[in-house]
Amino acid sequence: MRPSSTVTNLRIPDGRCGIIPALVIGDRVSFDCSFARGKWEIKRIAKPEAPRQTVSAVFVGWIDNNMIEAMVGGQPTPFWVAEEIKPEVWKAPEGAEMEFTYYEDGYGRLVLTEVKFK
Repeated sequence: MRPSSTVTNLRIPDGRCGIIPALVIGDRVSFDCSFARGKWEIKRIAKPEAPRQTVSAVFVGWIDNNMIEAMVGGQPTPFWVAEEIKPEVWKAPEGAEMEFTYYEDGYGRLVLTEVKFK
């Protein structure tokens, strides 16, 4: 199967969902699978840990319902906001100083996972 293939006939054995509910579009995963009786079956799936970085920035504002813009090192930078921290980020006023942790997902998006406002 090519890395960019779309799989529509996929079967995951009962009780083996593991991390699948925690995945979001764009996450990189590695897996072992087999093809039998016309279906792909995943035997093992893992999400490699993306390196995380923590930086200080200034909150510029929301780009849309999922992304913010922050000034990092004097450069305006877009960040995808993880669902878990959206409520906290929604409260932030423009110009707020912040420190946050992020990683780059499989689509090249910078995804915020933790945020602290000063």
